[in-house]
Amino acid sequence: MSVFFASMDSASHDSRALSGYEKSSSAPTTPTETAKVTSHGGGSISALKRRSKGHRVNFPTDDRIVTGYVEAPNPWSNALSKSEDLLEAYRTSCTKHGVEPLTRLLQQLQSITIFGDRTQDLNLKGERLDARHCEAMEDIFKVVQFDSISLEACHLDDEGAATVFDMIEYYESARRLNISHNRNIDSRGWQACSRMLKKTSCLQHLDARNTALSEQTLLILGRALRLGSHLHSLHLENCSLTGRSLVILVAALKLNPALKELYLGENGMGCADG
Repeated sequence: MSVFFASMDSASHDSRALSGYEKSSSAPTTPTETAKVTSHGGGSISALKRRSKGHRVNFPTDDRIVTGYVEAPNPWSNALSKSEDLLEAYRTSCTKHGVEPLTRLLQQLQSITIFGDRTQDLNLKGERLDARHCEAMEDIFKVVQFDSISLEACHLDDEGAATVFDMIEYYESARRLNISHNRNIDSRGWQACSRMLKKTSCLQHLDARNTALSEQTLLILGRALRLGSHLHSLHLENCSLTGRSLVILVAALKLNPALKELYLGENGMGCADG
């Protein structure tokens, strides 16, 4: 029996201690109790006061408050302003890339008298352009933005076409682009063309007559036409657009709100393609 009462006394003592602990942690405390808790807690309040000392919010005086702004720098402000400078830049670029300057291109550059306006056309129809010739023209596109660029029948391959498309995309070099009769452009070139169509808001006309458009390349080109190119006019005559190739093109153009003119002549379409 003595053992039983001892255990009961111990349990009663433990319950009083527990209830006292619960009260001290949850019930409102007197200032004395708060001071005790603070002292046992490592001086957290005084430490907080020490940390907050010296932190102030300062405002500038009236004469130092920003009340205006300036325009962003114009990237064309340091562009060449004379045809002689442009000719020299092109010749230097040709030397750098190990090619001879194109006589026809030199003649057209020499006739440029107005810079900073899209009043000029660049016509290289029939010139044989490899990738190095295309890269050498970058110094021209840095300075002049053309209304029309014709690269018709220039024997462009994948690398050369991709180079031209990337430069036109970056410098927004033309409103009208003619790449017709270049049948050696393949997947890589059309991928670059697709990027150009999606990102170049100034390009409104594309002439791709008599180019080799397979189902694979039409899928690539179709994504650009479907996702929102800015083209108003598209020429795809004599591109073997029949059967599934035509279905891919039509499916893409259904979602294009900008295109106004589409030319599909000489593709040998029949009743089954309707």
